[in-house]
Amino acid sequence: MKKNRNAKATAPSKESKKKEVPNKNLKTIIIGIVLVLTFAAYIPVLSAGFINWDDNQYVYENTLIRGFSQLRTLVSTPLQGNYHPITMLSLAFNYSISGYHEWSYHLLNLLLHLANTYLVFKLAFRLSKQNLIIAITTALLFGVHPMHVESVAWVAERKDMLYSFFFLIGLISYINFIEKKETKYYILSIVWLTLSLLSKPAAVVFPLCLFAIDLLFERKFEFKTIAEKTPHFLLALIVGILTATAQKNVGATESITAIGIGTRLLFGCYSFMMYFLKMIAPINLAPFYPFPSVKEALPWLYYIAPVFFVSIAALCLLTFKKNKIITFGILFYFINILLIMQFFIVGRAIVADRYSYMPYVGMFLIFGWLLSALKAKYNLNPYSILVPLGLLFTGMSYAQASHWKSGATLWEHAIEVAPCSRALQNRATLYRKEGNTDLALELYTRALTYHDDVIEDAILTNRGNIYFDKKQYDLARDDYSNSIKLNANDYLSFENRASAYLMKQKLDSAIMDLNTSLTLKSDNASAYYKRGVALMNSSQHEAAIPDFKRYLVYKPTDSEVMNSVGICFRVLKNYNEALIYFNAAINISNKAAFYLNRSYCYQSLGKIEEARNDALTANKGGMAISKEYAAQLGLK
Repeated sequence: MKKNRNAKATAPSKESKKKEVPNKNLKTIIIGIVLVLTFAAYIPVLSAGFINWDDNQYVYENTLIRGFSQLRTLVSTPLQGNYHPITMLSLAFNYSISGYHEWSYHLLNLLLHLANTYLVFKLAFRLSKQNLIIAITTALLFGVHPMHVESVAWVAERKDMLYSFFFLIGLISYINFIEKKETKYYILSIVWLTLSLLSKPAAVVFPLCLFAIDLLFERKFEFKTIAEKTPHFLLALIVGILTATAQKNVGATESITAIGIGTRLLFGCYSFMMYFLKMIAPINLAPFYPFPSVKEALPWLYYIAPVFFVSIAALCLLTFKKNKIITFGILFYFINILLIMQFFIVGRAIVADRYSYMPYVGMFLIFGWLLSALKAKYNLNPYSILVPLGLLFTGMSYAQASHWKSGATLWEHAIEVAPCSRALQNRATLYRKEGNTDLALELYTRALTYHDDVIEDAILTNRGNIYFDKKQYDLARDDYSNSIKLNANDYLSFENRASAYLMKQKLDSAIMDLNTSLTLKSDNASAYYKRGVALMNSSQHEAAIPDFKRYLVYKPTDSEVMNSVGICFRVLKNYNEALIYFNAAINISNKAAFYLNRSYCYQSLGKIEEARNDALTANKGGMAISKEYAAQLGLK
């Protein structure tokens, strides 16, 4: 009898020599219940709005998603250091359905999460050799775990939903390739990986997951199994390099030398441990968990974290021969959490709920195996644990999803459970937008007492803006100056301080700051305008004209600036040029002041009738005409 060459790869695990094939109807009913619970957990997101945290850049301030007329730019432009064209296309698709109305964005996120929950079930079912308990456990916990709320409820995190969708299908295709030895499944695994990478660069770990699957299926680690993953590694490498470059360009990564190697190792071990602990006890969840201050001693948990990391690594090694499913689960968790363990500082949070989305599949798989083993050894009914746990997590996720109803509800919850400068600043920004500047000022000031984040310059700038609005220009200038001390490359802080100087008539100081601002950002239209005003007010009319003209390149219909150019030319006695700009200003806006300025021009050119007509028009519009000028025009 001919031996099946795939027997070893598809053989059941050593723990269960008899493979139970679950009833198909039972399987359908149970996964249906899991999906219903998952949907129930996320009902609040269907009436949620956008959040003032990246949703603006991804959606409601992103002109590229408004239709598909700018398709080439949409799919070729990185956003926030990430190149994810499929994600951007999905947002453009939402815009075509509901514009800036939030419902379709949240609905698609939820549908993708439901699809991913089903795919997790399929993947776990295949990985466990058709063990229904393991598959259901993994899918249920994936679907309703509170740590996953951030990925689903946050529109800007659509990339999590999409990359995971293609990632999971790619892993299933690879298992099909192992078991069926059909080339089409191998090719499909590459196709799905490509789509996953184009949804979120986090998919670069996909090839490592394939090796973990090889280990579970007891494939030999040889040249053939390594070589077959070459296309996967090449794709991951290309996207990895592009992402690293883009992240560096937007300042999302810290210098390697900025934080010592020892501290970064502690950070990495701590994040590895905290994701694990939050999986067990998902309480006090918040959108932002900032780094601790490196200027002070780290909390004791950071020093325990390496012991935890080594213990889990030891468990992985100890189970290598005896229990491949535990080894696989730990490896899958580690592989998918590797890039966000903060060995190399990326972003400004030590931990983020959304980063648990894919890694937890490995740990949930292990928990499912544990329930299955308890059933086999002690005849424990696994559903006596799964049902109450599933209902508990469903309720917790529902409550957590409710906090994502709006930016105000989210940041108020964050301030309550995990106060930090980011949460306080974002809530303060909303207060300012609502017109409640006193509360905004209070929260910005409070945010500055938390030295847990590297955004103090932004907080100072925002507080300075409130002082500016309140006409407290000296306080505004001081905040802008302190912001500049923290970030000397922020063109906006120099421009803002220049505005404060302008209001205090410190024109030379204003011009110096605007020079710096324009050196840092040469296409800053408002800085050209302000420098033009400062130069004009300091009687440097000839120098002011080029700045006003440069501003008009960006804002060609600004009648006030056209009027200012006309004034400069009139002072320089270039009356014909002045008339051109006064005429242009009047064509856009019939303001009385524009007519009076043009009247002065006509009078200087000896065109008394035209000057008289414009003066009368200006006077009817509310502009006072001096007696001397009226006499010159022959007006009573």
